[in-house]
Amino acid sequence: MSEARDTRARPPDAMADSAAVDLSTVVAGMMASLARAKQQMDETSAEIARRYAAHDVLNAFPVPAFSLASVQLRLRFAIESVDAAGADVGIIVDRSILAALPQHLLSEIDIELVPQAMNAYTSDTGDRVLAHG
Repeated sequence: MSEARDTRARPPDAMADSAAVDLSTVVAGMMASLARAKQQMDETSAEIARRYAAHDVLNAFPVPAFSLASVQLRLRFAIESVDAAGADVGIIVDRSILAALPQHLLSEIDIELVPQAMNAYTSDTGDRVLAHG
């Protein structure tokens, strides 16, 4: 009698030694990077505003400021692991590893990150709380 073989497609052993990351960590990292970029944009606008205010001619012009209405990203990855509950998904995003994998093992997701204003307020207990506008 022959043994039953697992014929499901699996990534090569090279993936097992790679630095898989949790999908939620990747998406949260993208959001954190965009938040830092927005902060840097605002700081630059504030510095420009100071320069405009001190300038004899530029003080009559509006200060340039920029916003991120939304950011669309496409994430290409291979799934390395999924925990039993399906809550944690380990993915490979390293381009050199992805290039060596068969196409049927690769996945893509489109992500749109849309900034929302947060309001700070003090709760009845005196705690500072952030909430969406």
